Amino acid sequence: VAEIMIPATDTPGAMAANVHGVVDGLMMDWAVPTTRMQFRQALADIDAKAAPHGFMTRPPAERAALLTSIDIAAFQGQGPADQAYRRLKQLIWYAYFTSEGADPD
Repeated sequence: VAEIMIPATDTPGAMAANVHGVVDGLMMDWAVPTTRMQFRQALADIDAKAAPHGFMTRPPAERAALLTSIDIAAFQGQGPADQAYRRLKQLIWYAYFTSEGADPD
């Protein structure tokens, strides 16, 4: 999900910046159980919307289109799932912009 949100271009993407590792580490060391459950649910919701085979089985262009539609809905909605997605996205971007890998130099 992070690499689709922040793909590699002329700057490193989320994968090169180890965003997934930072987020995983935060889930283990920082997040309380309620927060971990909220982020897991946000990822499960993304996977469910990519049914029947799940998010990772779709081609990258389809994953990007799906995330775009989820993003639009989440920033217009006020429900718990919308909030969970927005928090997940915020954490992904925070992890990216605070990483050394995001620095192109």
